Amino acid sequence: MKRIPFAPLLLALFLVGFAAPHLAQAQTPGQAASGRYQFSFEDNYTKYAEFDAKILDDKSTSGQLFYSDEATVSYQDVDGTGDPALKESYAGVSIKVDFDGLLVNKNQAVMSGTIRDSTIRNYIGQRVLLTVEDNGDNTRVPDKLTWGLYQPVVRNWIPTDAE
Repeated sequence: MKRIPFAPLLLALFLVGFAAPHLAQAQTPGQAASGRYQFSFEDNYTKYAEFDAKILDDKSTSGQLFYSDEATVSYQDVDGTGDPALKESYAGVSIKVDFDGLLVNKNQAVMSGTIRDSTIRNYIGQRVLLTVEDNGDNTRVPDKLTWGLYQPVVRNWIPTDAE
């Protein structure tokens, strides 16, 4: 099994904010979520995230996410398979996602999409789930953002009777 240490990547995106209208109904044309951020943590590498998603008149979702991180990304052979591809390292990463889903509830939004381009080619085709919470322009309650990368679900099994 391939595992990639995403802790710095996820931590980097955890407490970032966004701007979105405070709308309560889901899948309503005109709802949107967007934000642009540059930040760094203890690793002193610059991280940048920019996203923009909206629900169109036909209730489909349009939008993109761009993320970049200068920190080194390394694959790890946690299962001990000896696969040489699991020993690769990359000097930073950038990812472009096309959104195909958006759900907005008050000050929270969830966006989903597929990675269309990345400096790490193994990421292309993976699904992304981005969640954000806008807590206004204050320091008391910070805005929140988190995300994850997921392998696409392959539904190629055929149900059969066990008898």
